[in-house]
Amino acid sequence: MLVKFFKYEPSKNQIEVYEKSELNGKEELIISDFEGNSFNYQVKCRCIDWEHLKEELNNYKEILIDEKVINLPDYQFIVRKGVEDIRNGKYQKIVLSRFKRIEKSINLEATFKNICQKFSNFYCYILIDNELGIWCGASPETLVQVSNKKAFTVSLAGTKKNDDSIEFTEKEQHEQGLVTDFIIHHLKTKGYNSKLGESEILQYGNISHLYNKIEITEDINTSDAIGLAKILHPTPAVCGYPRNIALEYIKTYEAYERQLYAGFIGICNTQKNDATFFVNLRCFQVLKHGIRIYGGAGITIDSNPLKEYVETENKIESIQNNIVYEE
Repeated sequence: MLVKFFKYEPSKNQIEVYEKSELNGKEELIISDFEGNSFNYQVKCRCIDWEHLKEELNNYKEILIDEKVINLPDYQFIVRKGVEDIRNGKYQKIVLSRFKRIEKSINLEATFKNICQKFSNFYCYILIDNELGIWCGASPETLVQVSNKKAFTVSLAGTKKNDDSIEFTEKEQHEQGLVTDFIIHHLKTKGYNSKLGESEILQYGNISHLYNKIEITEDINTSDAIGLAKILHPTPAVCGYPRNIALEYIKTYEAYERQLYAGFIGICNTQKNDATFFVNLRCFQVLKHGIRIYGGAGITIDSNPLKEYVETENKIESIQNNIVYEE
């Protein structure tokens, strides 16, 4: 079974390559899809320079997955339906997503280089798995990070375009507040106390988000990191609130399976007492006849369907603008 995970390490300007190995029990690659189905692999890590990336990616096209034909529903329609249900008291927030299909072959090596240069402060990766497919992205959202028994997560939600003169509105602040409250509450119910950091604005390419760091005050072992990630996933940043009801709405109205989009990916290293899991956002999937780029928006009682569609388009464009196509 072929499993390769490439992660950009900006401090070294190198790429860490994790490959499946039965001989090493110290590092583990953990992948979870949106619905919480997880795939765990024992891996070994080595570092490569950029000049060797092309060789490493040489045969990836041999495992490209055929795309199923999916007719997506009208995005603004399902947003209007969601807002109506929120006004009727069914839930407080739903995150609705869509994807853009581009029928062109891409140069994955050049695309990854662009993404790493543009988004070097974020989680830039390529995943090649002959069952899960080929995914690439640059996520701004940490789900759980543990280092030397100190752990944190983040509340990241609310979006605006950087060239907007309008500041973040009550709608975005409410949307992000639901995420913050959910995380703190779920940590508390599992016996974890937390410390909420100051509100910040996180810039990501052409857009910005509201951001809070949430530190866990108890010591956390690396072996507990995956359990912590599963407690939180999926947060209202990618699903909605209440979670179970929002999940049912997403399954009913999005009309496609998110697969790894809005799931989480990460490496756990028990020897170094280190683990990092990121939410798989700002990503695309490579298929036999093109790519799918994914984006979503948080829907609340104050949502405007057209503005939410534009938000998804802005998120998709943040990645699309860095893709290099084959000639």
